[in-house]
Amino acid sequence: MKILNKIPKLKEVIEKIQDKTLTIQQASIVLNWIKQIIEDKWEIVSEYCHYAGKTPGGTPMFRLNRSILLSLRVKFPPLILKQCARFLLTGFFLGDVSVLRNFIDLSTYEVELLLIFSYILASYVQKNELTLPIYIRQINLTKKGPHAILNLRVPMSLDEYIPRVDPQAVYSAIGNEAVSHGILVKCMKVLHYIENDLISKDTVFTWYVCDGVSPHDNSIDLGISMKLPRKVIELLDKTFSRIFNTNKFFTIGDTSNNIYYITCPAKKYVIEIIRYWSNKIPQYLHTKRIRKLLSTVNYVEPCKGSRKSIEVEVYGTKLLARKRHGGYVLVKSSGDLTELLEVKKKLEKYGITVLIHRFGHGFELYIPKEESMKILRELGVVKQEIRPSTEEIMNVIRKYVSREFRWHIHRKQSRNGRGYMYTEECVYISTGSRDFAMSLASELERLGISVRKAVYGTILVCREVDRELVKKALLHISNK
Repeated sequence: MKILNKIPKLKEVIEKIQDKTLTIQQASIVLNWIKQIIEDKWEIVSEYCHYAGKTPGGTPMFRLNRSILLSLRVKFPPLILKQCARFLLTGFFLGDVSVLRNFIDLSTYEVELLLIFSYILASYVQKNELTLPIYIRQINLTKKGPHAILNLRVPMSLDEYIPRVDPQAVYSAIGNEAVSHGILVKCMKVLHYIENDLISKDTVFTWYVCDGVSPHDNSIDLGISMKLPRKVIELLDKTFSRIFNTNKFFTIGDTSNNIYYITCPAKKYVIEIIRYWSNKIPQYLHTKRIRKLLSTVNYVEPCKGSRKSIEVEVYGTKLLARKRHGGYVLVKSSGDLTELLEVKKKLEKYGITVLIHRFGHGFELYIPKEESMKILRELGVVKQEIRPSTEEIMNVIRKYVSREFRWHIHRKQSRNGRGYMYTEECVYISTGSRDFAMSLASELERLGISVRKAVYGTILVCREVDRELVKKALLHISNK
């Protein structure tokens, strides 16, 4: 191919791997490298592409005039049980993986997602090795830069998963609502999988891997993104409510953004399932969604009471623990300032920092977040966070230290919506290279460090517990 002749390194690697059997870890390294090279050499690659329209989200798509084919023979680690793999595969097919009569089709920009699917597929057919035909034929030009799309097209027939539902029965089930052909096929799959008992608790793990909504730094919201008729969503809600033995599974309200959040207590059970299967799968195959979720649930207890505020007793005084910036703040509101001053005086005797400010038509007493979190951990309301060691973080950062490597602390003071003054402090790390920044961010996230941004060769770490660990590691490296 002409494009490979223009990028000799890429041609050399592709030729080397064609007749070799790779471990799944080697396949992960090779695919990530190939994908990165194609994205980095966009100026060259673009000469062999044509514009192919936009994604539903408005991102420009470019198609290669001739696809790049990678035929990888991959050897997998010990397989999981076929019965478990059977339910896990359903999650992928509820997502965007297509199952047709003679082949299975998956398109993704995440190497990890492609290889997790391959591993579970190998477990289902009980084969330690599979040949994976992977095509690179599309590149999406996002605001962050080009993203090469990997297209896995396995010539295999999985009759059990091919929906055999009369389309007329589907139209009847959705109340004769007018839908596109793609949505109709998804509805057929849902009905087929429910009728044939192909859905279990384990299905949620792979469905989340495909279509999950990652929690933000300051929340443990967990959801699934799907565009389906309301009646089909209600059917899925009823099915998963029965499986998890809960009254409700999805929130079905305003669905203009097609995101359905999982309610408590089902959310807690779903997180346990995701944790269980994440431990069964090698860490280097964890997708960004999995890493983000595991990092968040390390410091927030999901479904700790169904209310947004938790009532706790501190030295005989009842306070509310309210969510704030990835943690909790202990507060007490009252229209009587004298009452709050008495509570303040009492708590200060125990060495607790207490502040009072105007709030609404009255006043609010609050304990700063860091101190509130310490108290809540001692009371057992919030779990003690399991953090990586300074040495582990240093070992990761050292790999990216070069002449261009710089770091500093950025501080910014502001007031939040409830009137609290706070100083946001972030560690800015400049690697001098976009590739280094993305790779460093990925490695830090694998350790459980929350990275806010990774753009233009710079990464940002702002969450307090992570920031202090990274800052300590950087100081150690600087001193040496």
